Amino acid sequence: MSTMNVSLPEAMKSFVDEQVAERGYGTSSEYVRDLIRRDQQKLELRGLLLEGGQSQPSAEANQAYFDGLRDRVRNVASKAGDDVIAYHLEEGAEHAALGFIDALETAYGHIGRHPGTGSTRHAHELDLPGLRLWPLTRYPNLVFYFERPDAIDVWRVLHSQRDLPAWMQAQDTRSGL
Repeated sequence: MSTMNVSLPEAMKSFVDEQVAERGYGTSSEYVRDLIRRDQQKLELRGLLLEGGQSQPSAEANQAYFDGLRDRVRNVASKAGDDVIAYHLEEGAEHAALGFIDALETAYGHIGRHPGTGSTRHAHELDLPGLRLWPLTRYPNLVFYFERPDAIDVWRVLHSQRDLPAWMQAQDTRSGL
């Protein structure tokens, strides 16, 4: 492991010492490493969202779109497509895949009717002004989207525990939105 020396004003050093004592870090180095890890995770998540935002628009999420997803699940022949649906199908959980589609449709419907109700909690943290998220009911997934004048632009549907850093997960419980 490499060593790095950092000079801090006394007030900042006192703050670091307080954080080490209050938050259970063994040393100031552990605290700094944790801050760097969090920043790396934040940049990784931001990259995922930016990648989703730069992707080509997909089909409009209307009734035909959701009916088509349901047909694919029912036919099971086509396991390609959305990772969550594919996962449930691979696990032999057709009912869960259909339930996920229902939850996604409900979330999209809510977002379409009330786009301003999604949480902006991560917009500042990820430096993506206007970013909102809405949780799916009964599934640990979050819909990240932007409200546009003529449409809702969904950038990603991410798993709240696998795709978000642990330090961000506690903020995204249903009651915390």
